[in-house]
Order: sequence, then C-alpha cells, then structure tokens
Amino acid sequence: MGHHEVGHIDNSMKVPLNHGYGCRFEGEFTINKVPGNFHVSTHSATAQPQSPDMTHLIHKLVFGEKLLEYVAYSHTGRIIPAIWYRYDLSPITVKYTEKRQPLYRVITMICAIIGGTVTVAGIIDSCIFTASEAWKKIQIGKMS
Repeated sequence: MGHHEVGHIDNSMKVPLNHGYGCRFEGEFTINKVPGNFHVSTHSATAQPQSPDMTHLIHKLVFGEKLLEYVAYSHTGRIIPAIWYRYDLSPITVKYTEKRQPLYRVITMICAIIGGTVTVAGIIDSCIFTASEAWKKIQIGKMS
C-alpha cells in the first residue's frame, strides 16, 4: 500500500521469494469505515520473478468480529501482480442471539396463561349468570 493510504504498515517485512517457493503474509491494520480496498503485492522486492505465481489461500479475513467470505482475484498484462481486496461496510449490523430461558420463567409463563384463561372464563360465566338471572326475573314479572 502507498504511504498516502490509511493503514500503511511501515515496519512490514520484505523478504524475497526463494527458488519459486511462496511466503506467508500476516498483518493487522486499521481501515476507515467507508468503502475502500487494500492489496497485497510484490512491490519493492529486489528480484521480481519472470511470472510470479500469485495463487493464494486465505485462512482468515476479518473485519471486526464477523468473518467475510469474499475474495476477488485478478491478473492481467505485464504489471506487478497483486491481490486486491475491495470492501463496502454496512453502517448497521444486526446481531441475533438465541438464549434458552430458565425453567422458572417457562413455569411462570404457563401459570400466567392458565390464570388469564381462568379469569376470562370467570368474567364470561359471571356475565352469563347475571343475564340469565335477569331473564328469569323478567319472565316471572319481578323486574320493573
């Protein structure tokens, strides 16, 4: 990465490749929370191979806590090969977690449902009983 970009690693190790064997790259840097990109390349290597093999295997690429599974690969022409990573971060993240409720809470909810059902049944029974008593009084003429 150029020095003008956010996240340039000044103390990065630059080791030439030996006899066509690959290397391991490991790093950590800060990026702005806006769309952008970063790349891995063989800049400044003293001896550029004729046609370097930029085949890569990514074990882990993390932006914060979530693992992203997006990787792009492109190689064209007679330029120094590089692996570019382009990203676009979403401003809002929703994290769903599922937790098991304790047994006492389940029992409390069941009791509340049963209690509510009994209360509603009692109110309906009281209304029906009052209406039937009033109907009986009307039939025998005691209601004015």
